[in-house]
Amino acid sequence: MKAKMKWSIKRAAINLNDIEDEDTKAALSEVQQLVKKNKVDEAILRLPQIDFEFDAESMDTDPSDYFIKTNYSFIVDRSNKNHQIRIGMDGKRIIISISVVFEVKIHDGISPADFDTWLSENGGWYAGYAAGQWSYTDDDGGECHLIT
Repeated sequence: MKAKMKWSIKRAAINLNDIEDEDTKAALSEVQQLVKKNKVDEAILRLPQIDFEFDAESMDTDPSDYFIKTNYSFIVDRSNKNHQIRIGMDGKRIIISISVVFEVKIHDGISPADFDTWLSENGGWYAGYAAGQWSYTDDDGGECHLIT
């Protein structure tokens, strides 16, 4: 059965000190300047490519009772209505929130309520990650749940 899941990370601070790629450093420096000028939409477009990965195998328990396919990855597409990026500044730190809706394959007969409970109890949010060539110093958490 196909279902849609929503995964998000909220108010994540990009670790600017840990970036090795010079092009990524330059792009994020430009993003900082654009956000400071309140050109947020343009700043989002200037972000380097953001990759999303969801690996149910990294959850606390075996996902095979729920998932038929456990690994998903794609590029976060700024023009996709199911992908949202918000960006701002906190001092000199770039703060980003990312939300993606994606299709998963789960076993027939699983109720959305049971699936959501299982996700929240077994690290569903932790199974996903979205970033460019950077890490985060901290964030305000996230969520992962079934939406259909």
